[in-house]
This record gives sequence, structure tokens and C-alpha cells, in this order.
Amino acid sequence: MSNVFELTFVLDLPVEQAWQTFTTPEYLESWLGPIVECDIRPGGRIRFTIPGHGELTWPIDHVEEHKKLVWLEPPAAVPSERRTTVSFEESAEGTRVRIEEAGFGPSDAWQGHLDGTRHGWTHSLAGLHLYLRTGVKLDRMNTFRAELGVHLIDTPAGPEVVSLTPGGSADKAAMRPGDIVVRLDAAPVFDIGDVWLFCREHAGGTAVSVTFVRDGTLLTSQAILTTFSDVE
Repeated sequence: MSNVFELTFVLDLPVEQAWQTFTTPEYLESWLGPIVECDIRPGGRIRFTIPGHGELTWPIDHVEEHKKLVWLEPPAAVPSERRTTVSFEESAEGTRVRIEEAGFGPSDAWQGHLDGTRHGWTHSLAGLHLYLRTGVKLDRMNTFRAELGVHLIDTPAGPEVVSLTPGGSADKAAMRPGDIVVRLDAAPVFDIGDVWLFCREHAGGTAVSVTFVRDGTLLTSQAILTTFSDVE
């Protein structure tokens, strides 16, 4: 089981412009959030705000212009410091961008954080792709209103519970590690993204039914969503 997150994608841009998408406020604000400070040098930092959840700071650790950018992410939704490396390489299609985020542990619970990070990057970078394609900046990532109080890993059968927040919604609904979530109210659930969508559409305090599979049995329990209080 890997404890490093990796993502590779291609931007239809020359390397110099692709570099700017991670180093200038104009582009960072399309996928990260309102930028307070953008000092791209070793010892510098990127500071940005997430509406309703305060300010985050990423200290810059290493810079090779147009080639590699490394920053540190302090504990937040993921309870450890991570080291994120973004590499840029010219390709026939434009620029190949590779993201590597290290600092996760090896357990199943940590795998839940890894899968959440994967969805988080995908949802955040959708903002960059939208901006590059249309010129419109729209934050769709940081729009959570509620949370279920559970960490999940994606499996071919659906998202599987790996840990629960003590006293959280899922804990009070008597869910356990190993449960596979298949429905929230009447909405079918296929992956973590479906759970996130539900928690974006519903406010904390909402009563919902959670349907899951445990030991070959389909079970339904009632849960009260808690108000979102952290950065996922």
C-alpha cells in the first residue's frame, strides 16, 4: 500500500505558462483560493484563504524555475505535515505536470486520507482547467456545508469506512470500519465524490438515512450531519 500521493496530467501550455499556474496569484486563485501572499522562493510562502475556514500557509522549500516547485503543507484535514513536489516537463501535448505529496502513514486510516487527497486535488484542479478553458474563476471545491464524520477509501464496490470521528454522525449512526456506503437518502453512492456532493448540498443538522453493507447484509441507519468544520 503506497503512502505517497501521485498525480500526472498534461496542460496544453508551454512550460513557462504552465509554471505560472502554480506560481502566480492570477492562476492560483482559480484553483486554490484568494491569495494573500505569493512569494515563490526558498524561504518564501504561499498564503491563501478558504472562505469560512480561515487562512492556510504553504512554506516554499525548493524552487527550480520552470522545472520543480516544492512546498510544505502543515497538518489540517490530514493530521501530518506533507511535502508536495510539483514537476514540469515539456511534452508533445504541452507540459506534463506531476504532483507528488509525501507524508502519509501506511495504515488503512491513512489510505482514507490519501483517497480524500486524490479527490481534493481533482476537484481543485477542475477550477484551473475551467479557468484555462473559459476564463471563469469558480470555487467548487471549498463548498462543504456538512460532514459525515468518517474517512473512506474508494473500492470497486463503493466507498469503504476505514475510521470514524468519535461522536460524529457516522459514529452515532453505529457505522463501523469495513462498512461499504451505498446510499445517502435516495441518492446512490459509488465513490467518495458522491459523499462529498451530498455534504455540499446538505447543511449541518440535517437528518439523513445512510445505507451500507456489512457482512453481507444491507443496513440502513439514521444520522444527523454535523456542520463542516475542517478543510477536506
